[in-house]
Amino acid sequence: MSKGKPVTIAEHNFASIKEATEYATAIRNRAWSTNKRIIGGFAEKHAPITDEDDHEFLKALVVLHPEWKTKRTEAGGKISGFAVALDKKYGRNRCLYLSTKQNPTAVVISLSACIKALAQQAVQRTAVEDEEFSRQNSEH
Repeated sequence: MSKGKPVTIAEHNFASIKEATEYATAIRNRAWSTNKRIIGGFAEKHAPITDEDDHEFLKALVVLHPEWKTKRTEAGGKISGFAVALDKKYGRNRCLYLSTKQNPTAVVISLSACIKALAQQAVQRTAVEDEEFSRQNSEH
């Protein structure tokens, strides 16, 4: 049995933050393994996320990023989707990027920052629920 507070992202219900994290990571890894193209022995620069369900999940998740408004502005255009690419600094880690029609890897967005914000919301929600429970039980 999974410990932790249940969370919902888009239409997906998870027993814990850990389960949601694993799902988000699986989306990134699946997109990279199925949509990248190998050209001359090297992976193409980006792998678009094409699955509609994955796209809807990520749309609901990325708005939780603590710098969402800044990231959206940095993209410099209407967000058209998501892509996975190797990080631009070292070229080793697979990262999630916001895509625009002009630039498929416009702005990197951290899945862990989104999940951390989700976890913080769950903690705050638990504190409010505990306070409400205590208040209701002290009235009787």
